[in-house]
Amino acid sequence: MSKATNIDVKKLGFTLDMFTAVASAEAEFHDIIDGVLDELTDEVKYQIGTTAYDDAANLADVKRIEKYLAAAELWTRRAAIVQGNAISA
Repeated sequence: MSKATNIDVKKLGFTLDMFTAVASAEAEFHDIIDGVLDELTDEVKYQIGTTAYDDAANLADVKRIEKYLAAAELWTRRAAIVQGNAISA
């Protein structure tokens, strides 16, 4: 389970309105963010090591890493949605 939460990621400015093409309710939007965070957990553990990941002294740093990686992924997904809307229009 990731150290960052969907609320941490949403505080970076992500809203349901940005993802209505793939999520029609807040719960679905949370599921998308949780899925992204779950995918990132293994990557972050691999990059910094499981011991460093689990170390409470690193909690703020690990959360920051996960939030920013999740933000990058969500911006990529948002760009794909916008591009898809432009093509269909």
